[in-house]
Amino acid sequence: MIPREECAEAAALLRQATGVRRVVFSLQDGIAHYDDAVLEERAAGAACVAALMGAAGLSAEVFDLGSPQGVIVYGEDVQLIVRPVGTQLLMIVVVDLESSGHDVYRQVRTVARRMEERAAEPGLV
Repeated sequence: MIPREECAEAAALLRQATGVRRVVFSLQDGIAHYDDAVLEERAAGAACVAALMGAAGLSAEVFDLGSPQGVIVYGEDVQLIVRPVGTQLLMIVVVDLESSGHDVYRQVRTVARRMEERAAEPGLV
């Protein structure tokens, strides 16, 4: 599994984008692996997103879409971007809608690809 320190580095890179509020890396089962929020805000986020990705996977299967590459939830002024990283992690990014959300999504995809390559390296379990 990708170490927390590397997740923190990826989070710092994503935090440089305008409007990024929060970055989380969680296990597929909903346990937070890295979260840059304060301790009081960490409890439910990873678990909710794991359930969301489970529902996305089921929906993708029902509609014959293949594996979901991610999920975006649009709120009134913020969006939640979720992207699997390898087979063990989910990357979660919360970003303001007023900022350039499409640019942030491209950065999320780029960071996820790099981390997937890292996760595939021998020795990382």
